[in-house]
Amino acid sequence: MIHNWESSSPDRIREISSLLNRAFFKDPFYVYIMPNERLRFTQLDWWMTCMIRYGCEYGLIHTTAEPITGIAIWLGPDNPLISTIRMARMGVIKAPRRLGIRGFARMLEVSGEWEHLHKWEPSRHWYLLVLGVDPAYQGRGIGSSLMQPVFGKADREGVACYLETMTERDVKFYQNRGFEVVTEGHVGAQIPYWTMRRPPQPQQSY
Repeated sequence: MIHNWESSSPDRIREISSLLNRAFFKDPFYVYIMPNERLRFTQLDWWMTCMIRYGCEYGLIHTTAEPITGIAIWLGPDNPLISTIRMARMGVIKAPRRLGIRGFARMLEVSGEWEHLHKWEPSRHWYLLVLGVDPAYQGRGIGSSLMQPVFGKADREGVACYLETMTERDVKFYQNRGFEVVTEGHVGAQIPYWTMRRPPQPQQSY
């Protein structure tokens, strides 16, 4: 069963951040901007805390039932683009110190390119900011279940869903759930990325 998650208590945020840390520790995006494996655990924990706080404040968060094994953070169709000012309020203003100059520059490189591409999307759409499942529970359909509530909303509203990924395996995962590749590009030393869109589907039971 999937639940809306609205808690902003430090302990609960820390719990979810730890889950996302495990889920994304080897993700190509985070390896690129946090190349030092020894430091990545702390850096990624800080980053995910910022993402969760942003989702609590400005988006929609869905989790599995307790114990939480997966989480999806969406930005709704009224404000699907990440706001630099809002991100600064969530703590990302500390990124140069947290990530180091090299990591911060890489973050700006990727986020700047993705932001440019994202602005070409229709003004109203759902944006999948984060989808993470604890590695011990992956392959059990949890990721798909976490997306279904927003798929239902998007289809009823007649709007698309949008995301970015640097993982080819995830491209196949999302294609099997109605997403189509919009853009394929590279950053850094030919590290690939994809932007993807899921058009609204004929309504069905979710």
